[in-house]
Amino acid sequence: MRTYETLLIAPPDFEKKDVTKFVTKAEAALAKTGAKIGKITEWGRKKLAFEIKKETEGYYILLEFEGVKDSAKKFGEFLRLQEDVLRSMTTRKLS
Repeated sequence: MRTYETLLIAPPDFEKKDVTKFVTKAEAALAKTGAKIGKITEWGRKKLAFEIKKETEGYYILLEFEGVKDSAKKFGEFLRLQEDVLRSMTTRKLS
């Protein structure tokens, strides 16, 4: 299994209940690919370097998960379809 990190930016009005709801959907999407979420770190609201979808701030969330090679690609496709995600980036974590 490989370890991945996904940093995603949600709209600034994201709240704790929204994060919980989103993580539940993300866990379901990852489970379909055989992956599982390990650690979730909320960075909170931060100012963006440039506007994204007319937003100047975003709510940052870092997800770490373990999965097979295609898990990251399929999770990226899932994130692109989510309205709650302004931007996301997934990288492979080297140990």
